[in-house]
Amino acid sequence: MADMTKSFCTQNTDRECREEDCCLGEICQKCKSRGEDRRTLWMACFYDMKELGIPFEKETVIEGGVHDGHPNAKHSFFTLRVCKECRSDWMSAIQKWWMTPIHISASPGTGIFIREFGKTTEISEEQWKERYPNIEPVRFKDEPGE
Repeated sequence: MADMTKSFCTQNTDRECREEDCCLGEICQKCKSRGEDRRTLWMACFYDMKELGIPFEKETVIEGGVHDGHPNAKHSFFTLRVCKECRSDWMSAIQKWWMTPIHISASPGTGIFIREFGKTTEISEEQWKERYPNIEPVRFKDEPGE
């Protein structure tokens, strides 16, 4: 009796499908499903997106002709290959971000600043201690008359 836990090749053979020569298509980088209908998500925001812990690939596209006065401009993108369902989830996340009202917090006045995802933010003493226990923060304060 055949072992039904193994996946078999769809090319009219009964051999076991091997990852390296599988005919069942690409793997979605997010959900790990296999299929032939994958999409590429392209991100370019002048920030190292790998800092997010997401397995982005880096691609460079050379643009033909002249763009903004620069012939054959090079553009670097971070990319992910995903299925349609995961692309839909990504699009929903972007829509939620766009529709969420901007919340600007008042400065806690601590002079403790951190860099997070490309943005400098002042945090409270409690937030610092939670993130960096037993480390004294560097503080930036305005001098009188400046």
